[in-house]
Amino acid sequence: MHNHIEKVLKGTNTKIVQGNGYLKVKPLGIKLNKLIDLFLEKIISHSLIDFIFYLGNGQDDEQVFEYLKSQKVSDKYLSPECTNYICTLEKKPSEANYYIEEED
Repeated sequence: MHNHIEKVLKGTNTKIVQGNGYLKVKPLGIKLNKLIDLFLEKIISHSLIDFIFYLGNGQDDEQVFEYLKSQKVSDKYLSPECTNYICTLEKKPSEANYYIEEED
């Protein structure tokens, strides 16, 4: 799968990270919080966000957890009734509000 994705993304400004059982495609030259902003801007073109579920399990996700909980995001993108489920999988301590234990 790595080779196929590498061929598809050839010439793009991305980096492919291969881990134990996963592949992650990361855009280069743009900070993760900026990418989240662009995504949220697109979503609120119709209405403010009333539900967020974000699940992460890596160090990169910590900055997203913190950012999604920030006053800036709350003021700009979220409705007053917004429900947030910002979760981490098996990683403690974390900026996430919830922890999900992995069951075998």
